[in-house]
Amino acid sequence: MKTERLHLSLRFEARNSTKLMQKKFIKAFSVLLCFLFAPMLFPTQTHCEVLWEKELHTNKFIQLTSFNLFTEKFYECNGYYYILYFGKDSTTAVKSYGKWEGNEYPALLKFDMNGNTIYQNEKVIPKIDSLKEAEVTLSQEIRGFKYNDNVLTFDIPQSAGTQRTPNIYNFSTTDGSILGIAGTIASAYQWLTTLKSFFIENDLFVLAGGLFDQTQSRIDVHNQIANEYEETLKYRITLEMNSFIDSLREDSYAMDFLMVNDHSFIVTFPGKDKKTIIAKYSYDKEEASKLPNAGIITADLDWYKIYKPKADRGFKQFQLLDNGNLLMHHGNGSLVVLDKNSEVIFNKVILDDSYKNYTIDNVMSLKYHSGYFALWGYYIENSERNFAVIITDSDWNVVDAIQWDYNEKSNSVTDVKEKENGNLIVYGNSLYKEINESGTNFLYIPYYAEIKTNYVGVNEPIADEGFTVSPQPANDFITIALKPSEGFEPSEGSKITIYNTLSEKVMTVEQTFLSVQRINISALPKGIYFVKFGNLTSKFVKF
Repeated sequence: MKTERLHLSLRFEARNSTKLMQKKFIKAFSVLLCFLFAPMLFPTQTHCEVLWEKELHTNKFIQLTSFNLFTEKFYECNGYYYILYFGKDSTTAVKSYGKWEGNEYPALLKFDMNGNTIYQNEKVIPKIDSLKEAEVTLSQEIRGFKYNDNVLTFDIPQSAGTQRTPNIYNFSTTDGSILGIAGTIASAYQWLTTLKSFFIENDLFVLAGGLFDQTQSRIDVHNQIANEYEETLKYRITLEMNSFIDSLREDSYAMDFLMVNDHSFIVTFPGKDKKTIIAKYSYDKEEASKLPNAGIITADLDWYKIYKPKADRGFKQFQLLDNGNLLMHHGNGSLVVLDKNSEVIFNKVILDDSYKNYTIDNVMSLKYHSGYFALWGYYIENSERNFAVIITDSDWNVVDAIQWDYNEKSNSVTDVKEKENGNLIVYGNSLYKEINESGTNFLYIPYYAEIKTNYVGVNEPIADEGFTVSPQPANDFITIALKPSEGFEPSEGSKITIYNTLSEKVMTVEQTFLSVQRINISALPKGIYFVKFGNLTSKFVKF
């Protein structure tokens, strides 16, 4: 009897052991299936996505140096975009030792906000006769831009050796035809090169730097140029650099400038030991306007600052932020922010090891999503370049990133504009490689696309499911629905606080009941806001 019971017990334990092993196997197999198929069952959510993309195949193709490639921009006027790019005429260009040889000519493209081409003007732009006599050749650079009365005005400098002389080209926005060409006398920039230009109303401001053994820099102000033979310099502003002359890099000059208002500007200089010098100048505009043509006035040095960026990279660009601070970009995510008193309040490389494949060439603050910034350039993987856009919040935390290819080419973004709906229009180039017996030939084809961005920060606090803000986006009112959850019990009289993306408190509301609260937000500017209630946080967008 005992033996039978023992046998039954052993069979029972064996049966249970077998069932247990089966359960463990099924569980392990299930985990393995989930591991293998989870990406298909639960695809990764991408905050950015390409809505549409187009490549512009033309009779002209681009063959630019890296310097020119990353300075190409496009422009927005009256709901249309314009791209002025340089290309070789494929009907006349010839190959020589694996490279395309031939003249580069500007070509103007107009397209709408959905990427539909309106027209494409590829007429050859003639050189200015007076400059041809001075052996000045057409450069590949595009600088100052202005729009007025259906006329697009560009400064397309022409060069002779180290000189780059401003020249004004007017195009019709209707059909892209050339309405007029005018230029300054090349002798005005003897021993100088012009680095940057932009228009303020009818005045063209040009930054000119000294070369070789000279360290002089100046800003020239031109009238709207009337014809190609007229000297057009209105006045010259020379920069006082004695205060920091010993800190300047040898044989250096001003690199970039921007206008603060109509009588003051900020200039950057390269310093020794990979440092950057930033200086603010002011001048008497009324006195300057009384000078004879090409008269000289010296600007007053208001302040200067010498600093070293965290990354040993050259200066790229700067811009004034809405709060009056100055954003300095030194390439590849190396950012410096100066306050109104020129004090450095931020100096950091914002891209960590997880973004080591990204190369950032430019950055801008977003207009329709206050407190967010877009950075762009390219993404390198397996020696190939892909388009890349990165979004950060006001604290320079990366909250979104997208990299994508186009036809498996080597690609890069060169300019970005923001639409009113918050989407980004990107412009760039697709690099085509032609390999033959003579070597590798590189052709750049214009590319543009629209990117949808959701501006969802990975580091932003996530609210409890019972804490919701609606509608999204909101206009005049928001409704906050509260449900007590574990770990949080709102009490009568608790406050609801609303912050902007700069962490500034913009509104406080007394909570009078525990379920639903309707709040009037009509007085708030458009943008993104965060709602805080106890230890819960949510956000909404106001349009």
